Amino acid sequence: MKQKPNPERDKDCEAAAEIARAYVLKQAEKEGLKVEKILKKLVEAMDANENKIFYDKDRGRCISGPEQIAWMPRLKAIDTAIGLLGIKAPEKQEVSGNLDFNHDLSPELQEVFNRIYEKGKTIGSHRRASKLQEPIARS
Repeated sequence: MKQKPNPERDKDCEAAAEIARAYVLKQAEKEGLKVEKILKKLVEAMDANENKIFYDKDRGRCISGPEQIAWMPRLKAIDTAIGLLGIKAPEKQEVSGNLDFNHDLSPELQEVFNRIYEKGKTIGSHRRASKLQEPIARS
């Protein structure tokens, strides 16, 4: 059941969220978790590197490989930063029902579309024809 819009309730919800956010920030700071520290660690994670350890059977010992970029920690840090900054791309949404992809184009746009479409058809047919005309090399 969908609720009707209620501006008063929305304001109350926003106020409650702000109170909860202030409380969480206060508790985090009390524990030594400051925003500056989080951001510093996030920036460090964006430049993360790793060394892989290999076992050398011939020598009978472990060998440290060369330093490499740690892609997964970097990607997780970037994803976290994007979420914090609020610039995340919209999530994929499911659409149901009849979708109509037919659009009425202005005559000018229709002409441009037709020219592009025709040019694509001639390029594609030229490529297919040239491949058919090439002699088959036999050895």
